[in-house]
Amino acid sequence: MREMKALVFDGEKAELKLVPVPEPPSDKYALMKVIACGICRTDIHILNKEIKPPKLPLIPGHQVVGYLVGEESRGLFGISWLYETCGECFYCKTGKENLCENAKFTGFSVDGCLA
Repeated sequence: MREMKALVFDGEKAELKLVPVPEPPSDKYALMKVIACGICRTDIHILNKEIKPPKLPLIPGHQVVGYLVGEESRGLFGISWLYETCGECFYCKTGKENLCENAKFTGFSVDGCLA
C-alpha cells in the first residue's frame, strides 16, 4: 500500500501522519501530487474547533497547487474550495453552483490537500 504524509485532524488535535494514498472514486476525478498548500481562515476555524466539519478525521486544506498524477506534463493545477455540487437544486440549475444546497467542500466535507 502506498502512503503519504498528511495533517490529520481528529476533532481534538491535528497530527502529521502517514495515511494511504487515496484512489479517485471515478474517472471524473484525478489524483494530484501536492506541491504547495496554503492555510486559510476556514482551516484555522476547523483546527481551533470553532466550526465542526461533517467528516472526522479530516485532512484540511484547499488552497493548493500540484501536478496531476499519471498525466503528461501539463503544468500546475489548483483545487478549489467547492469540491462537488448536486447539479439538481435550484442554484445548480440556474448557474449558481457556488450556492448549491448539497455542496461538498474540499478540506471540510471531504479530505483536503494538506498532504
